[in-house]
Amino acid sequence: MAEDLFVQTAGSRLAVRDYGGDGPPIVLIHGNYGNLASFDYLGPLLTTGLRVVAYDQRGHGWSETGPMSALEFTKDLATVIDTLDLAPPILYGSSFGTLIGLAYLLDGGAARAFITEDGRLSDFPEVLPTLDPPSQTRRILDPENWNAYLAGFSVAGPAGKATAYRSAVERGDGDTEIVPSAADIFAKESAFARRPVEEAYQSAPGTVLALLARRGADLEARQAEADALGRIVDLDITWFDSGHWASAEMVELVAQRVLEFCVRIS
Repeated sequence: MAEDLFVQTAGSRLAVRDYGGDGPPIVLIHGNYGNLASFDYLGPLLTTGLRVVAYDQRGHGWSETGPMSALEFTKDLATVIDTLDLAPPILYGSSFGTLIGLAYLLDGGAARAFITEDGRLSDFPEVLPTLDPPSQTRRILDPENWNAYLAGFSVAGPAGKATAYRSAVERGDGDTEIVPSAADIFAKESAFARRPVEEAYQSAPGTVLALLARRGADLEARQAEADALGRIVDLDITWFDSGHWASAEMVELVAQRVLEFCVRIS
């Protein structure tokens, strides 16, 4: 039985889900636009060999918002780890969650191992396009657009649908407000856009497990990135015939691969 709780961090209260389980601790870090519900099917499968915890990042799901610097996100992760006595955990970063886990490592955070689920594998370009802040700071959807939003997440399966609902706040006028807000998304993406990536991977202990998707990206470019990273870190790659969210589309295979990896490194 999963236990929901809140932990207090600097400037924000974070929602945490402790799935329980026996074995080394693993912290699941969700992607951009997501929340901890994205792991509601992967998390229980991992409890056969791991102590599993996920959390809503600040401004996401049921967590409060707050300052959106990279340092605040790494402090939040450290708070979850310390409050639940998980140190040192295995870190599992899904998509953008990879950048948060890498930032934590680069800032001196301790971990047993690092797993990326289709996260960034290379440094950002030296010159990035200048983007203007969003003209609308909040994301408020009328019923038709909310149904389209829900359908888009539901393509990934039940975990996608659960993630969409956890991101939704019903308003009295019949519309639905979505978190994170457009302003929080812009601030978060801006905060991580120049963080070192390859250097951070080199801070990971031992072998890094990369769970990569074949569909939904330029596969040739993705393979080239993986090959380049594999020349500077010990990289164990598994390719999945899935879209970007393998842990939702192919949850049993992902869980099996993660458990096999964790047994090998323990």
